[in-house]
Amino acid sequence: MASYDPHLASLITSLQFPAIVFSLIVSSTAAGAVCAAIAVKFKIIKFNEIKLRTLGLVFFSAGVLSACIILYFSSVIHPAYFMVSWLLNGFGYELLIISSNVILQNLCPAEKLGRVSASFRSLQMLCIVLGPILGSLLISMFGRASPFILASTLTLLTAVLAIYFQCVSKRIENAESQMM
Repeated sequence: MASYDPHLASLITSLQFPAIVFSLIVSSTAAGAVCAAIAVKFKIIKFNEIKLRTLGLVFFSAGVLSACIILYFSSVIHPAYFMVSWLLNGFGYELLIISSNVILQNLCPAEKLGRVSASFRSLQMLCIVLGPILGSLLISMFGRASPFILASTLTLLTAVLAIYFQCVSKRIENAESQMM
């Protein structure tokens, strides 16, 4: 999420919103993450880690995509629209992080968990460093909203693929159980 911050600040400035709007949007993202963590902690969301990851992908892409739609198709943009969009974004992001950690712990052999976990964190840090660089390049080539559009599009595509592969694996399991 930190890779969005400089570009979000630039977008907010270009829309001539006061600086406080940036803080409200970032706080909305954090509130979404907290809500997701609470929902998982208290089992309000009762999915396995794979379905949780897919739900996170859907919320994350929906949040950013809705902000992009608001930006392009709304004649009057109110900061509350962005706050709701980034609340969804934060909710989805936290579900992705929780599910990724659970998947990592479940799939990784115990003796390699520390090394794999450290590598995973290093990869996350690399994304945080490269995100603003790639975002700046996209902004210079395609406009201020382009990093958000690309992120939401790629995430939505990943969600569609995850849902597709879940359906395919379920069909295979059903077919195998009917053969036995």
